[in-house]
Amino acid sequence: MDTYIVAIVLIVAVMVYKLVNETVTRVTKERTKRVKEERKILELKVELERLKHQPPVDEPAAPPTRGRARKRPAGW
Repeated sequence: MDTYIVAIVLIVAVMVYKLVNETVTRVTKERTKRVKEERKILELKVELERLKHQPPVDEPAAPPTRGRARKRPAGW
C-alpha cells in the first residue's frame, strides 16, 4: 500500500513540476517581450526629443521671379 502512495505522490510531483515550469517559461517570455517593447518605446521617445531640439532644416529657395536679376557668384 505504501508503494502506491509513493507512486501517486511522485506522479503528482512530476505533474506539478511540469505545470510550474511551463508557467514560468511563459511568464518569462511575456516579460521579455514587454521589456523589449518598453525599451523600443523609450528609444523612440529619446529620438523624438532629440529631433524636437534640432534646428529646422531650411526650405529650398523659391525660384527667382521675373524682373529681378539674380546675383552671379564671384568669378563669373
